Amino acid sequence: GRRFLSNEYHAGKERRCHVRAGELRHVPGIFTVGYVVEEMTPPKKIDPVRAQERGVAPGKKYNALKNGFSVMNDDGTEEVFPEEVVVEGRHEDRPRKLVVLGDNCGISKGMKELSIGADVLVNEVTLSGGRREEAIQKGHSTAR
Repeated sequence: GRRFLSNEYHAGKERRCHVRAGELRHVPGIFTVGYVVEEMTPPKKIDPVRAQERGVAPGKKYNALKNGFSVMNDDGTEEVFPEEVVVEGRHEDRPRKLVVLGDNCGISKGMKELSIGADVLVNEVTLSGGRREEAIQKGHSTAR
């Protein structure tokens, strides 16, 4: 079958991340953007022992439970709820977020909002920290 890139829209379940862009501040007349790369939320996990105890064998019903829907057990006699068999996520199960900013002297409100919760922030700087005023006049950042 066709192989998809990790961010390709049509990748479906194979999609591993999404990329968003936000406007940065530079000198008037020059448009620059920063990027946020965020992993997709990892799928929830089913505790197979608890699911088997509730009468649900591995299969299509697992997907419904992972997505928050109750199902009937395999013999159709009892309703099984997600909270009975879904394993609570750990901190490691949350999506990671990377923010990359370049050629800027500040970020827009939108870019700031996109960046909230970033695990890693990369900001390209042009001038040393003691040259802040010069950097801003030229639309750049400093190390401070």
